[in-house]
Amino acid sequence: MSIRLRKSCRDELPLFRDIAAQPHARRFVLQVSLEGHQKNFDRDDFTYLTIETESGETAGYFMLVYEQENDAVEFGRICLDRDHRGIGQQAIALMEEYCRAEIGCKFIWLDVFEDNPRGIHIYEKLGYRFLRQEEFEGRQLFFYGKPL
Repeated sequence: MSIRLRKSCRDELPLFRDIAAQPHARRFVLQVSLEGHQKNFDRDDFTYLTIETESGETAGYFMLVYEQENDAVEFGRICLDRDHRGIGQQAIALMEEYCRAEIGCKFIWLDVFEDNPRGIHIYEKLGYRFLRQEEFEGRQLFFYGKPL
C-alpha cells in the first residue's frame, strides 16, 4: 500500500485522540485529551503529521517535537488506525525524510515501553540504537536514537 505524509489540520485532532484510544494502541501510548492535543498543536516546536493512504483516507498520525537546543526531534508518537496496521515501517521512513528535509535536524529519538517487543523490533530494524532506560509509572521505558 502506498502512503504519504502531510502536515495535519487542527480538525483532525479528535480522530487522533480516538485512534490512540483503540485497544491495539492504548497500552503502548499515553493518552492525550483533545485539549492536550489542541495545546500541543498550537506550540511552535510541535508537529503533527497525518499518514494518508493513496485514496486520501487517514491511516494514522505522528507527533514530533523539535528540540532546537539539541538539533534533534523527539519522535513522540506513531499511531495507526486498527485497519491500517502493517504500514508503520514505510511511515517511519517517510517521517525521517520529513525531519531531514523540512526540519533539518540531525538526530531523532524515541521512547518505547519494554512490554512492546514489536515496536522495539521495528525500531531496531530501522537503525535506532538503545540509549538508556528508566522507570515510568511502574514500567520500564527504553530510549532509542538514530542519526539522520
